[in-house]
Amino acid sequence: VDAVAVAEDGTGDVYVGGAFTSYRGVSSPGLVRLNADGSIDAAFDVGSGMPGGGASAIAVADDGSGDVYVGGGFTLYNGAPVLRIVRLNADGSVDTSFAPPNGGFDKSVSVIVGVGDGSGRVYVGGSFTSYNGVTVMGLVRLRSDGSIDSAFDVGSGFDKAVKAIAVAGDGSGDIYVAGDFTTCNGTSVNRIVRLDADGSIDTGFSVGGGFDDFVFAIAPATDGSGDVYVGGRFGSYDGASAKGIARLNADGSLDTGFAAVGFDDDDQVDAILPVGDGSGDVYVAGRFAAYGTSTVDHVVRLNPDGSRD
Repeated sequence: VDAVAVAEDGTGDVYVGGAFTSYRGVSSPGLVRLNADGSIDAAFDVGSGMPGGGASAIAVADDGSGDVYVGGGFTLYNGAPVLRIVRLNADGSVDTSFAPPNGGFDKSVSVIVGVGDGSGRVYVGGSFTSYNGVTVMGLVRLRSDGSIDSAFDVGSGFDKAVKAIAVAGDGSGDIYVAGDFTTCNGTSVNRIVRLDADGSIDTGFSVGGGFDDFVFAIAPATDGSGDVYVGGRFGSYDGASAKGIARLNADGSLDTGFAAVGFDDDDQVDAILPVGDGSGDVYVAGRFAAYGTSTVDHVVRLNPDGSRD
């Protein structure tokens, strides 16, 4: 399983995507919608799904349509040619208004995130270099009809893959972008950058030397601080020790109040989720067996100061 997204229709259903071919013995190549009790929602029918490459990114459209965007490395959906992204209706059929259905990206999509303004627009990130023949290096914003939103322009884009996108939680319309890249539009930004709503670099968020290795997860803090949690395979940030997880201040500096003991070398954080209960805690998941001296098989909950809960 590579992606999970909660349906926004009040049902408690979830979309699940990945490299699987079945769920509970029922064929569901790459994508399935589950009811709140874990059973398959048969009203969402993927047919032959995504053979040979399932969904690695899912985002529910925020326009009230009930549609869902799905991205990955696939080139077919239920027998129809769709190059690595598709918009599906509430019943699982292809939304043909998201055109052209046989166009798309030249390489894999890793992440899709809704703009959050009710327009149905989405940010799409990955290892691609073009969309429908237009050069878009790793990041693009699409309208609900599948056209490129030219009001968001990142210039020459990223030199390597985008792995994570998160909308800043301060109402600015800015986004955090992270991954394997070292430059954005020709500017050195080692593996993380904050972009204004028009795609330009927010120079108020200065990363200095940035991260020394991949970033896979970003999660804005929910405490009103403007801080952001970052997870990945890195060992340092701007020259300071940060083993797999860090909390950055709103200006991009390392938040030293989050004294995370971190993970072992070669471990990897893949997901971070603020708990949402007012505690300031975060859930952290990935490929690790320990947090500091504590045994934690692939998941841990951290206090606001970085200690284990």
